[in-house]
Amino acid sequence: IPDAPDEPDIVQNETVYMTPENIGNYFKDNNLESDYDNRVFVFEGSFNNLGKMSINAQNITIKGDGAVFKNTAFDICQDNVSMSNLKFDLDCDLSDNDGAVILFNTNNLYLDNLDISYNVPLNTEAYAICGVGNTPSSRNLRITNSRINFEGHNDNVNVYNCAVKIINYDDSVIENNTITTSLPLKDVNHGAHGTSLDSDFVLSVGVENSDNLKFINNTIISEVNYRQDSLYPTLDAFLISKCDNALIENNSIYMS
Repeated sequence: IPDAPDEPDIVQNETVYMTPENIGNYFKDNNLESDYDNRVFVFEGSFNNLGKMSINAQNITIKGDGAVFKNTAFDICQDNVSMSNLKFDLDCDLSDNDGAVILFNTNNLYLDNLDISYNVPLNTEAYAICGVGNTPSSRNLRITNSRINFEGHNDNVNVYNCAVKIINYDDSVIENNTITTSLPLKDVNHGAHGTSLDSDFVLSVGVENSDNLKFINNTIISEVNYRQDSLYPTLDAFLISKCDNALIENNSIYMS
């Protein structure tokens, strides 16, 4: 069997080779349905301005072979999905995907070796990676070996800009990532019961209600790009809330 078929939409041993020319054959109306459960998808080429792409197939692997997604985001809706070796370049409003480049509410999600660059439009809610699991919690999220460059500009409105936001995900592993953010200073909105992720409008990494978290060997670089006229201008690089039995180890955090 050759490494890749001559025609990219040929299926070989449940592997689909996806290109800009044939992606519409599988993501019909931007939606990958359960007809494609248990497949491997190899993306090749540049995928431009596709907007929100929903994944409603489970037990799938998405790999990149030189794949670049320009102003294209994913909503992962089913369990047992892995994504690796993909590059994202965005500068658009992603409000139709809750502001996120990668949005999810699933179990057993693996994100590895991703490059995400997001220059957020002015006064827009935005995230590079955002997952809010089921109550009481989803399980088994892994974010590894990835690089995120996130520039937020929620200068004049109280909407959230956060590179990585994770809520309700027990047994998560976030390891060997470099997360670089440029964000404005904002007042912290302390609630009646103290500070939570909802308190911070700007944040590099936030994790909440995620027991047994492992946050290991990550680098966070946070710089200020705007100071508003407020009493307590604040930028947090890493906020962890209500995460029992967490392991936070060998991380480097720089702020300027």
